[in-house]
Amino acid sequence: MLKRILSFGNIVLISCSVILAQNNSDKPRVEVEQINDHLYKIACIGNNSAHVLASVGNDGVLLVDAGFTGTSTELQDALEKLGGQPKYLINTHAHLDHIGGNLAFGNSEIISQAKAKEMMTKGLYLLYAIPEYAIPAKTFEDEMTLSFNGDTIKLIHMPNSHTACDAIVYFQESNVVALGDLVFPDWFPFIDLAEGGTLKNYTNNIQYFIDTFSPTTKFVTGHNRNITRDDLISYKKMLDETTALVQDAINRNMSYDEMVSQDILKDWESYNNGPFQTIKKDYWMGTIYSSLTGDRVVGKPAVIGDVINAWLDGDVKAAIDKYKSMKENNPDDYDFNEAYLNAFGYYLMGRDKIDDAIAVLKLNVEEYPQSGNVYDSLGEAYAKAGNTESAIESYKKSLELDPGNDNARQKLTELTYNQ
Repeated sequence: MLKRILSFGNIVLISCSVILAQNNSDKPRVEVEQINDHLYKIACIGNNSAHVLASVGNDGVLLVDAGFTGTSTELQDALEKLGGQPKYLINTHAHLDHIGGNLAFGNSEIISQAKAKEMMTKGLYLLYAIPEYAIPAKTFEDEMTLSFNGDTIKLIHMPNSHTACDAIVYFQESNVVALGDLVFPDWFPFIDLAEGGTLKNYTNNIQYFIDTFSPTTKFVTGHNRNITRDDLISYKKMLDETTALVQDAINRNMSYDEMVSQDILKDWESYNNGPFQTIKKDYWMGTIYSSLTGDRVVGKPAVIGDVINAWLDGDVKAAIDKYKSMKENNPDDYDFNEAYLNAFGYYLMGRDKIDDAIAVLKLNVEEYPQSGNVYDSLGEAYAKAGNTESAIESYKKSLELDPGNDNARQKLTELTYNQ
C-alpha cells in the first residue's frame, strides 16, 4: 500500500526525517492580507499554513511561491479576484510546501535559483513525479532583476542557508522582502542539512539582512507573521546564544542525548511552539550539534536519492547493489526508511517497470520483515505482474502482521474470488 507520506499531490516532504505536510482533513482555504497598494500576502491554509506574496497591477500578477497543491484552487480563485492568474511565478526554494501549487500555474513563467530547479529534477524528488510544466523554465545563479508593477524586483541567491537554493525576493520601491523559509518568526529555524543548508551561512545571512535593509523594511516570511529588522536582531541573538550553549556543552564532552536530557536550551522555550517536528527545540539542538561536530544526528540525506540515480544510470540490480553498499559501508550517514523503498517501488510500477518494482519491494521486505505495509505493496506488484499466487501469499503475510489492513483483506477477497 502506498502510504501518502511520499506523495507530491498531498504535499509532504520526507527528506532526512523532515515532514512539512498539508493535511487534507482540514478544508483548504486562503486568507489575504494587503501589504500596500499592490502587494498581498496570501496564507494557503490546510492543517498547516504556507505564505505566498502577490504583486497585482497594470503589468499583471507576479506570484512569489505557490503554497500547497491542496490549496492551489483556492489560491487561483483569490488571485482571480485580485487581478488574474500570474504572469510570473518565483519559487524561493524547492520545498514542497512552496512549489506544490506550481501544478496549477502551468501558464506562468516559473523562475527559481538554478539549484532549486536541479533539486526538483533528480534523486528523491523524482518520486514526486513533478510534471515538466511545473518546474522552473528560467533560472538564475546569483541575482536576477525584474521590473513589474512599479517595483524593481531583485531575486538574490542566499546560498547554503535554509537549503542550497534559497532566494529572497526584494521589492525595492515597496521596501518589502519575501524571505521564504530563511526565517521562522518566533520559532526555531529549520536548516535542511540534507539539502545543502548550513548553520554558518544561515546565521550569516540573518546578519546580512540586518546590515542591508532599513528599519522600515517589511519582511514577509513563508510561515508565521511578518517581521521587521528589529525582529531579525532578536532572532540573530537567539541563533548566537543557542549555538554558544551547544558549543559549550560540546566543549564539556556532552553527547547530543545528554544535551537533550539536560534540556540545555530550556531558557529558549518560547521558540518551541512551531507546528513542525523540524522546528522544535531538540531538532534545532541536533542541527547545531551536527553542524559543529560533523556527527550528523539529524538531517541525514535520504538513501533513496543515490539509489534512484543508480537505477537511472544502470538497472535495478545496480540500484539494489547501491542500497546494500550504502547500508553496509555508511549505515549512520543516511536516512534509511521503509517509506523510501516503498515509494521507489510505486515509482517503478507507475512506469510499467513491474519486474524492477518487485525486486525493489522484495528488498524492502528483507529490510523490514515486520512491516505489514511492505508486504501489502509487494502483493500489489505481484498482482500487476499476474502472479496471483505470490500476491495472495504477500497479502496474507501483510494481514498477519497488520490485522487492521483492510486494503490487504479486500485484495485477498478479490484475488481468491477470481481464481
